[in-house]
Amino acid sequence: MKKIIYSVMMLAIAVFTLSSCEDVPAPYGFPEGNGGKEVVPIGDPEGTGTVDDPYNVAAALTMIKAMADGETTEVIFVKGKISAISNIDLSYGSADYYISDDGSTNNELQVYHGKYLGGKPFTSEDQIKVGDEVIVKGKCKNFRGNTPEFDTGSALYMLNGQYAEEVPLGEPEGTGVQNDPYNVAAALALITPMKDGEITDEIYVKGKISKIQEVSVQNGNATYFISDDGTENNQLEVYRGKYLGGKSFTSEDQIKVGDEVIVKGKCKNFKGNTPEFDTGSSIYMINGQYAEETPAGDPEGSGVQNDPYNVAAALALITPMADGQLTDEIYVKGKISKIQEVSVQNGNATYFISDDGTENNQLQVYRGKYLGGANFTSANQIKVGDVVIVKGKCKNFRGNTPEFDAGNVLYSLNGQTEGGSGQGGDITKTVEGSVVTITDNSVTIPSDAIPEEIVLSQQGWVKETAELAVSTNMCSVSFEKGEGRNAPAYYEPVVRMYAKNLVRVSGNNMKIAKVVLNCDGSYTGNDTLYGEAEGTTLTIYNEFSSNSGGTQLRVKTIEIYYGN
Repeated sequence: MKKIIYSVMMLAIAVFTLSSCEDVPAPYGFPEGNGGKEVVPIGDPEGTGTVDDPYNVAAALTMIKAMADGETTEVIFVKGKISAISNIDLSYGSADYYISDDGSTNNELQVYHGKYLGGKPFTSEDQIKVGDEVIVKGKCKNFRGNTPEFDTGSALYMLNGQYAEEVPLGEPEGTGVQNDPYNVAAALALITPMKDGEITDEIYVKGKISKIQEVSVQNGNATYFISDDGTENNQLEVYRGKYLGGKSFTSEDQIKVGDEVIVKGKCKNFKGNTPEFDTGSSIYMINGQYAEETPAGDPEGSGVQNDPYNVAAALALITPMADGQLTDEIYVKGKISKIQEVSVQNGNATYFISDDGTENNQLQVYRGKYLGGANFTSANQIKVGDVVIVKGKCKNFRGNTPEFDAGNVLYSLNGQTEGGSGQGGDITKTVEGSVVTITDNSVTIPSDAIPEEIVLSQQGWVKETAELAVSTNMCSVSFEKGEGRNAPAYYEPVVRMYAKNLVRVSGNNMKIAKVVLNCDGSYTGNDTLYGEAEGTTLTIYNEFSSNSGGTQLRVKTIEIYYGN
């Protein structure tokens, strides 16, 4: 990034001369320091740094070299000649180059990640060349106390006599709320005076997409720009924003230049010179289509091992927190709604959970570990739809992204815990020989309880029976397809349950405390089989990594224990 000029040839000659002819004096003296480069006086400072009277490079260097690292000037104008070009990055539309008063490589001022004329992106590598006369507009700093430079966000104001068209910002409009969003002019008027590190409350801004830098389907976000007129004048950057309603981007063609949007999120003036929506924003409206605002649902749970928060409760706790705050260790139960990355190399995974398994009202799990804190060793250890309990500390990253902090672990995955017997909150699973038992430990079984037994071969079913359901005075039982490819089927004397099939046991007046499935031989379902309780219903899922395959659950009889 920083330019270092060394003359390899001169160093080689110097080494050879000093080692071969140590007794021969040099015909002239080499300057001390500066990499062996001749030190040239800076020259006379000129100008006042305004648009009508720009600094020369000498004046800019005199001012900047006196600054401490971390200080930044106001916006200034500096005139000079391009002395070297180190990089033009067309993907970001910026260039790294140097200017000096005489066009030589003496007493240069670096322009770091600068934009083209009028702040437009560079679109070709031949738009500037060494020797061009320029005026650069932007803020300057003394990087690390020893490198004077224009900071990111500068732009060419003049190039070889061609001046940038200064487009007025326009009239600010709106109040920044959902029903009266800011226009871009109003948003820029709010954000531009802010210091680096400050951040707005959540605001709504309406504009037209003027440029798209990147749509990352892998990460589900996009970086793009909006303006009031759809041009690249007076733009506001939307940095890594989400799609409509906070959903992930799944295709690069979901947005295009010219789209009318309302963006919702928090804004900042990045490094004091780049107004932008911070990470975590989302599109609220695109071309007249509005996001469906989904309520978070009722908070449940107390956040402890045996009574985990649901995601709604976790979000209610985390969302009001300031950036930098951290909760105590909590437990949160939900369904995996999206997987961003499983890094076998680092042994962790970044994914999202929600109460209903959709991408609405998600909680991010950032770089979490597997069951018991073990490393992830395979990308298919988790999948969308898995029911999990996550244990760890949470924060509101940058004040706008509720998440489990790094170091969290999966406490439960589809009812299975580190020990392998399985537990989802108070639901436990045991497998002994051909018997599978699912127990809701939160329900008390009376000491004199006698289980109700249902023998499936006595229900009058045949192989073609479509609806496999039983009703008694105490309960109803139904075998269902769920998310599986194939529906459960009766093959005397058992019901065969395939991948992702389920059996639902509902008590008529009492809760289900325990269900015992007596199975046919080793057909006891998949390792990821688990149970879930809600009200007076206990549901058992023959969970699997896909909707077919795995191990069948072949049920002969069902014993049901009731409780309260």
